[in-house]
Amino acid sequence: VDFVIDPFFQNHPSYLESFSFSELTGSVGDVQPSKHCKLGSEVNASGFRLFPCGLQANSLFNDTFTLRDGKTGELLHLGTDGIAWQSDLRRFENPQGYPHRLHDFSWLFQRFPTVIPKLEGVRAEALAVWLRPAATPRVQKPYAILADGLRAGQTIDIHIDANFPVSTIDAKKLLLLTTSGPLGGVSDLFGRFLLAAGSICWLAALLVLAIRLFCGRQLGEARRRCVAVSPSGKSQEQAVDPAQVRFS
Repeated sequence: VDFVIDPFFQNHPSYLESFSFSELTGSVGDVQPSKHCKLGSEVNASGFRLFPCGLQANSLFNDTFTLRDGKTGELLHLGTDGIAWQSDLRRFENPQGYPHRLHDFSWLFQRFPTVIPKLEGVRAEALAVWLRPAATPRVQKPYAILADGLRAGQTIDIHIDANFPVSTIDAKKLLLLTTSGPLGGVSDLFGRFLLAAGSICWLAALLVLAIRLFCGRQLGEARRRCVAVSPSGKSQEQAVDPAQVRFS
Protein backbone atom coordinates (compact mmCIF):
# COMPACT_ATOMS: atom_id res chain seq x y z
CA VAL A 1 0.00 0.00 0.00
CA ASP A 2 1.60 3.26 -1.18
CA PHE A 3 0.56 6.88 -0.84
CA VAL A 4 1.21 9.55 -3.47
CA ILE A 5 1.41 13.32 -3.15
CA ASP A 6 1.71 15.21 -6.43
CA PRO A 7 3.30 17.68 -6.52
CA PHE A 8 5.30 17.96 -3.31
CA PHE A 9 8.84 19.26 -3.70
CA GLN A 10 10.87 17.25 -1.21
CA ASN A 11 13.90 17.85 -3.44
CA HIS A 12 13.83 21.64 -2.97
CA PRO A 13 17.10 22.84 -1.36
CA SER A 14 15.32 24.77 1.41
CA TYR A 15 13.37 21.65 2.35
CA LEU A 16 16.35 19.31 2.10
CA GLU A 17 18.48 21.47 4.38
CA SER A 18 15.82 21.94 7.04
CA PHE A 19 16.55 19.10 9.44
CA SER A 20 18.90 18.29 12.31
CA PHE A 21 20.82 15.05 11.91
CA SER A 22 22.24 15.36 15.42
CA GLU A 23 18.73 15.47 16.91
CA LEU A 24 17.65 12.49 14.83
CA THR A 25 20.60 10.54 16.25
CA GLY A 26 19.67 11.30 19.86
CA SER A 27 21.62 14.47 20.66
CA VAL A 28 19.64 17.14 22.51
CA GLY A 29 22.38 19.75 22.30
CA ASP A 30 21.91 23.28 23.55
CA VAL A 31 18.70 24.90 24.61
CA GLN A 32 18.41 26.47 21.17
CA PRO A 33 17.36 24.25 18.23
CA SER A 34 19.71 23.43 15.40
CA LYS A 35 20.70 26.32 13.13
CA HIS A 36 19.80 24.15 10.12
CA CYS A 37 16.10 24.24 10.97
CA LYS A 38 14.04 26.85 9.18
CA LEU A 39 12.11 29.54 11.04
CA GLY A 40 8.71 28.23 12.12
CA SER A 41 9.90 24.63 12.43
CA GLU A 42 11.77 25.11 15.73
CA VAL A 43 9.16 26.08 18.35
CA ASN A 44 5.38 25.58 18.41
CA ALA A 45 2.74 28.14 19.34
CA SER A 46 2.92 27.13 23.02
CA GLY A 47 6.65 27.77 23.17
CA PHE A 48 7.66 24.12 23.31
CA ARG A 49 10.73 23.09 21.38
CA LEU A 50 9.91 20.86 18.41
CA PHE A 51 12.03 17.74 18.54
CA PRO A 52 13.30 16.89 16.05
CA CYS A 53 13.13 20.29 14.42
CA GLY A 54 13.02 21.13 10.74
CA LEU A 55 10.58 21.15 7.86
CA GLN A 56 11.20 17.52 6.97
CA ALA A 57 10.25 16.07 10.35
CA ASN A 58 7.39 18.52 10.91
CA SER A 59 5.67 17.97 7.57
CA LEU A 60 5.22 14.24 8.14
CA PHE A 61 2.48 12.57 6.11
CA ASN A 62 -0.17 11.63 8.68
CA ASP A 63 -3.17 10.39 6.73
CA THR A 64 -4.41 6.99 7.89
CA PHE A 65 -6.20 4.26 5.96
CA THR A 66 -8.37 1.36 7.05
CA LEU A 67 -9.16 -1.50 4.67
CA ARG A 68 -12.03 -3.95 5.14
CA ASP A 69 -13.37 -6.82 3.07
CA GLY A 70 -16.35 -5.55 1.10
CA LYS A 71 -18.50 -8.63 1.78
CA THR A 72 -17.61 -9.76 5.29
CA GLY A 73 -16.51 -6.44 6.75
CA GLU A 74 -13.40 -8.13 8.11
CA LEU A 75 -10.54 -5.76 8.89
CA LEU A 76 -7.51 -6.28 6.65
CA HIS A 77 -4.24 -6.02 8.58
CA LEU A 78 -1.83 -3.32 7.46
CA GLY A 79 1.66 -3.76 8.89
CA THR A 80 4.44 -1.19 8.87
CA ASP A 81 7.31 -3.57 9.63
CA GLY A 82 9.70 -3.58 6.69
CA ILE A 83 8.56 -0.46 4.83
CA ALA A 84 11.73 1.52 5.69
CA TRP A 85 15.36 0.84 4.88
CA GLN A 86 17.11 -0.84 7.81
CA SER A 87 20.19 1.31 7.13
CA ASP A 88 18.05 4.40 7.85
CA LEU A 89 16.58 2.97 11.03
CA ARG A 90 20.00 2.13 12.41
CA ARG A 91 21.03 5.79 12.21
CA PHE A 92 18.10 7.19 14.19
CA GLU A 93 17.92 7.16 17.99
CA ASN A 94 15.81 8.81 20.65
CA PRO A 95 17.63 10.99 23.21
CA GLN A 96 18.49 9.61 26.61
CA GLY A 97 15.54 9.91 28.98
CA TYR A 98 12.97 10.05 26.19
CA PRO A 99 10.17 11.00 26.63
CA HIS A 100 9.77 11.61 30.39
CA ARG A 101 13.07 13.10 31.45
CA LEU A 102 13.04 16.10 29.15
CA HIS A 103 10.49 18.88 29.63
CA ASP A 104 9.32 21.73 27.44
CA PHE A 105 9.66 19.51 24.36
CA SER A 106 7.06 18.70 21.74
CA TRP A 107 7.67 15.12 20.59
CA LEU A 108 6.67 13.50 17.33
CA PHE A 109 4.12 11.19 18.98
CA GLN A 110 2.37 14.27 20.39
CA ARG A 111 2.20 16.03 17.02
CA PHE A 112 1.48 12.95 14.90
CA PRO A 113 -0.22 10.46 17.27
CA THR A 114 -1.84 8.46 14.45
CA VAL A 115 1.42 7.48 12.74
CA ILE A 116 4.19 7.76 15.38
CA PRO A 117 3.99 5.34 18.35
CA LYS A 118 5.18 6.82 21.63
CA LEU A 119 7.70 4.05 22.32
CA GLU A 120 9.28 4.31 18.87
CA GLY A 121 9.67 8.07 18.45
CA VAL A 122 12.23 8.88 15.74
CA ARG A 123 12.74 5.16 15.17
CA ALA A 124 9.27 4.80 13.66
CA GLU A 125 9.43 3.40 10.17
CA ALA A 126 6.89 5.94 8.90
CA LEU A 127 9.33 8.73 9.78
CA ALA A 128 12.30 6.97 8.16
CA VAL A 129 10.29 6.54 4.96
CA TRP A 130 9.31 10.20 4.92
CA LEU A 131 12.82 11.49 5.64
CA ARG A 132 14.20 9.82 2.51
CA PRO A 133 13.34 12.61 0.04
CA ALA A 134 11.81 11.89 -3.33
CA ALA A 135 13.85 12.85 -6.39
CA THR A 136 10.83 14.13 -8.34
CA PRO A 137 7.81 16.31 -7.46
CA ARG A 138 5.69 13.15 -7.45
CA VAL A 139 6.19 11.68 -3.99
CA GLN A 140 5.32 7.98 -3.81
CA LYS A 141 6.21 6.15 -0.62
CA PRO A 142 5.17 2.91 1.08
CA TYR A 143 2.48 3.32 3.73
CA ALA A 144 2.05 -0.27 4.87
CA ILE A 145 2.15 -3.89 3.78
CA LEU A 146 -1.10 -5.78 3.31
CA ALA A 147 -0.14 -9.02 5.02
CA ASP A 148 -2.98 -11.22 3.75
CA GLY A 149 -2.93 -9.96 0.18
CA LEU A 150 -5.96 -9.63 -2.08
CA ARG A 151 -7.96 -12.22 -4.01
CA ALA A 152 -9.07 -11.94 -7.61
CA GLY A 153 -12.51 -10.33 -7.74
CA GLN A 154 -12.38 -9.26 -4.09
CA THR A 155 -14.00 -5.96 -3.17
CA ILE A 156 -12.65 -3.83 -0.37
CA ASP A 157 -13.89 -0.81 1.53
CA ILE A 158 -11.34 1.92 2.27
CA HIS A 159 -11.79 4.42 5.07
CA ILE A 160 -9.53 7.47 4.81
CA ASP A 161 -8.76 9.78 7.70
CA ALA A 162 -7.35 12.80 5.83
CA ASN A 163 -5.06 14.84 8.08
CA PHE A 164 -2.34 15.91 5.64
CA PRO A 165 -3.36 19.24 3.99
CA VAL A 166 -2.78 19.63 0.27
CA SER A 167 -5.28 22.31 -0.76
CA THR A 168 -2.89 25.14 0.17
CA ILE A 169 -0.17 23.75 -2.12
CA ASP A 170 -2.55 22.78 -4.94
CA ALA A 171 -1.57 19.11 -4.79
CA LYS A 172 -3.47 15.85 -4.89
CA LYS A 173 -3.23 12.66 -2.86
CA LEU A 174 -3.58 9.09 -4.10
CA LEU A 175 -3.67 5.67 -2.50
CA LEU A 176 -2.08 2.85 -4.52
CA LEU A 177 -2.50 -0.88 -4.03
CA THR A 178 0.35 -2.60 -5.81
CA THR A 179 2.56 -5.67 -5.71
CA SER A 180 6.23 -5.15 -5.00
CA GLY A 181 9.31 -7.34 -5.06
CA PRO A 182 13.00 -7.07 -4.16
CA LEU A 183 13.58 -4.66 -7.06
CA GLY A 184 10.40 -2.62 -6.71
CA GLY A 185 7.02 -2.82 -8.44
CA VAL A 186 5.61 -5.34 -10.87
CA SER A 187 6.15 -3.19 -13.97
CA ASP A 188 8.93 -4.58 -16.19
CA LEU A 189 9.49 -1.26 -18.00
CA PHE A 190 12.40 -0.25 -15.77
CA GLY A 191 13.91 -3.74 -16.06
CA ARG A 192 13.76 -3.53 -19.84
CA PHE A 193 15.42 -0.14 -19.75
CA LEU A 194 18.27 -1.53 -17.63
CA LEU A 195 18.73 -4.48 -19.99
CA ALA A 196 18.79 -2.19 -23.03
CA ALA A 197 21.22 0.22 -21.38
CA GLY A 198 23.48 -2.66 -20.33
CA SER A 199 23.49 -4.09 -23.86
CA ILE A 200 24.41 -0.71 -25.33
CA CYS A 201 27.28 -0.39 -22.85
CA TRP A 202 28.58 -3.85 -23.79
CA LEU A 203 28.42 -3.03 -27.50
CA ALA A 204 30.24 0.25 -26.94
CA ALA A 205 32.92 -1.55 -24.91
CA LEU A 206 33.41 -4.17 -27.64
CA LEU A 207 33.65 -1.44 -30.28
CA VAL A 208 36.31 0.40 -28.28
CA LEU A 209 38.21 -2.87 -27.79
CA ALA A 210 38.10 -3.62 -31.53
CA ILE A 211 39.37 -0.14 -32.37
CA ARG A 212 42.16 -0.56 -29.87
CA LEU A 213 43.21 -3.95 -31.26
CA PHE A 214 43.00 -3.21 -34.99
CA CYS A 215 43.48 0.54 -35.15
CA GLY A 216 45.75 1.16 -32.23
CA ARG A 217 48.23 4.04 -32.48
CA GLN A 218 51.42 4.81 -30.71
CA LEU A 219 51.65 7.87 -28.53
CA GLY A 220 52.14 10.91 -30.78
CA GLU A 221 51.14 9.09 -33.96
CA ALA A 222 48.75 10.95 -36.24
CA ARG A 223 45.24 9.72 -36.92
CA ARG A 224 45.10 7.27 -39.82
CA ARG A 225 42.84 4.79 -41.54
CA CYS A 226 42.99 1.28 -40.16
CA VAL A 227 42.53 -0.55 -43.45
CA ALA A 228 43.14 0.60 -47.03
CA VAL A 229 41.85 -1.07 -50.19
CA SER A 230 44.47 -1.98 -52.85
CA PRO A 231 43.79 -1.83 -56.60
CA SER A 232 43.43 -5.63 -56.60
CA GLY A 233 40.49 -5.32 -54.30
CA LYS A 234 42.26 -6.84 -51.30
CA SER A 235 42.40 -4.93 -48.09
CA GLN A 236 45.75 -4.14 -46.57
CA GLU A 237 46.90 -2.19 -43.56
CA GLN A 238 47.82 1.42 -44.22
CA ALA A 239 51.05 2.15 -42.43
CA VAL A 240 52.21 5.64 -41.56
CA ASP A 241 55.80 6.50 -40.77
CA PRO A 242 55.78 8.48 -37.53
CA ALA A 243 58.93 10.33 -38.72
CA GLN A 244 56.95 11.90 -41.57
CA VAL A 245 54.25 13.26 -39.29
CA ARG A 246 54.26 16.99 -38.77
CA PHE A 247 52.38 18.70 -35.98
CA SER A 248 51.02 22.19 -36.35
